[in-house]
Amino acid sequence: MNLNRLVKWVGYIDRQGYARVMSKIEKLLLKSKEEPITLWLFSGGGEMDVGLAFYDAIQLLKPTLITVGTGEVSSTAPIILAAGKTRILTKNTTLFFHNVGIDDLHRNSKLSTNLMRTVAWEIDHAIERYRNILVERSGGSLSLRKISELMNNEVSITSEKAVKLGLADLIANPEQFRVDG
Repeated sequence: MNLNRLVKWVGYIDRQGYARVMSKIEKLLLKSKEEPITLWLFSGGGEMDVGLAFYDAIQLLKPTLITVGTGEVSSTAPIILAAGKTRILTKNTTLFFHNVGIDDLHRNSKLSTNLMRTVAWEIDHAIERYRNILVERSGGSLSLRKISELMNNEVSITSEKAVKLGLADLIANPEQFRVDG
């Protein structure tokens, strides 16, 4: 891992974090498109649309992105982890899954029937994309039924189980993990 090509996403996943992380990734891509970029991820989650936007941006830009999850990779954060070409977890990392919720929707405004339908559609669409991405990135180790079960039951899993389910490629081994830079 080259410390000069390290980007950190720590904390809540929101638009400000997206802008900061994407700006750093874009600058590193301008320096070298071939050299890997490592994204260090420690997050309890955040805004689902931001996680999906990040995943899509990485698919379009195609950097050699290595994602390293450490501590907590929860809620929206597994989508950020999934964006990496190589997905690594530290030994004591946990991943937490749950269904999408609504936080302070439209700041105390009254919700019309049409707006409620739109919000319900947006939630359903986000859940469908989230599940499909994780199933696709698992390489066939994870089914739609299994990811739905994890989300519906609000389950935490260990890094070992995440690798077994195809949500990560490997667990970082300190003896094999080399730091440059």
